[in-house]
Amino acid sequence: MVKKPYPFHKPFSPLRRLLRRTLSGRHHRRSTAKGAAVPPTEKLQGQTVIVDVEAWLLMSRLSTFPYFMLVAVEAGGFLRGLLLLLTYPLMCLFGHDMRLRAMVMVSFFGLREKEVLRVSKAVLPKLFLEDVASQGLEAVKKARTVVAVSTVFPRVMVEGFLKEYLGVDTVVGREVMVVAGRYIGVITDDAVAAEEIMNKGKHDEGVGLVKVGGKMHHLFSHNCKETYAVSEADKAAWQALPRDKYPKPLVFHDGRLAFTPTFSAAIAMYTYIPFGIFLAILRSTAYSLLPYRVSVPIGALTGMRSRIIAGPPAKAMDENKAGGRLYVCNHRTLLDPITVAAGSASPSPRSPTA
Repeated sequence: MVKKPYPFHKPFSPLRRLLRRTLSGRHHRRSTAKGAAVPPTEKLQGQTVIVDVEAWLLMSRLSTFPYFMLVAVEAGGFLRGLLLLLTYPLMCLFGHDMRLRAMVMVSFFGLREKEVLRVSKAVLPKLFLEDVASQGLEAVKKARTVVAVSTVFPRVMVEGFLKEYLGVDTVVGREVMVVAGRYIGVITDDAVAAEEIMNKGKHDEGVGLVKVGGKMHHLFSHNCKETYAVSEADKAAWQALPRDKYPKPLVFHDGRLAFTPTFSAAIAMYTYIPFGIFLAILRSTAYSLLPYRVSVPIGALTGMRSRIIAGPPAKAMDENKAGGRLYVCNHRTLLDPITVAAGSASPSPRSPTA
C-alpha cells in the first residue's frame, strides 16, 4: 500500500512542525503577549523583509467590499456599482476566496487597464492610508528591501499605494487576466505568485512578517530565515496610523465618492440618487433662468450652503481698484459650472467659494 504524501494545505502536527524547522535551519518566532509580536526595529534594519500586507500593514477593520465598490463606481460607473451592491448579499453565502473572486469579476470585467490604474493611484490610497497599522509600518520602515505580499487584493489595486506611499520595493498579489487591454475578471492564485518571486529573488535570507495561521504562514516559515507571526490578540492592541504621520502627504483624490462606501453607506447613496437628480435639475434651472437674488434663496431652501472666506478689506480694494478673488474646488459633478457661475455673479465684495 502506497502512503499518500501529507497535503500541503493542511497544518502539520506540532512534532512535524518542530522537526521541519530544525532540519531546514529556519527560525520561527511568535509572541503571545499583546504588542510583543513586533520585532525590534534594529532587528530588521538593513534586512530584506517579506511582509503580509493584510496581516501587518493594514488594520483590516473594513471588509473588502468598500475597496471593490470604489473600483466599480470610479472605473466602471454607478450602474456597475449598483450591480455589485445587489449581488453582494448573495456573494456572502460563498466562502471567503469564492466571494473575492466574485467581487473581482463584477468589479473588473470589461474595464480598461488605464482606468483601473488611475483609480488605484488617485482614489484607493485615501482608503488604504486610513487603515494602515502604525506598529506594522514601524516594523518595516528601516528595512533595506521590502517585498509586500497581498493575499486578498489584486496587485493592481494595492501596488500604487504600497510603492508610492509606503515605499515598498516589490508587490506580489493576485493578477487579474487581461485580454486586448481589458480585464476579464479572472484572478490567479496568490500563493503560486509569492512562491515564484521568493525562489527567483532568493529571499530565503530575508525576514518574514506574517499572520498566525494565515495563508502565507507555511510559505513564509519555509522560505524565510526568520519569521515573526502576529496573532489576532496581538493585533487588537495596534493603532491606526495618524494622519500627521503619513509617510507621504495625501493629495485630495479625484473621484466621484468622497466617503467610505461601506455596504450600508452604498445603500443610502443609491437610495438618495433619484432625489438628488431632482434637486440637481431644480437648482440648475433656478441658477440658469432666475435672477441671482431669487436663485440664491431657492438654493438655500433646497439645502445649499455658501461659505464666505474673508478677503482684503473693502478700503484696500477701493484703493487698488481690483475685484475680489473666487477660489473654487471643482468635483466631478455637472452642477459645478452652475455653482461657479452663481458665485462669480455675487454682488458682494467678498466672493463666496463653491
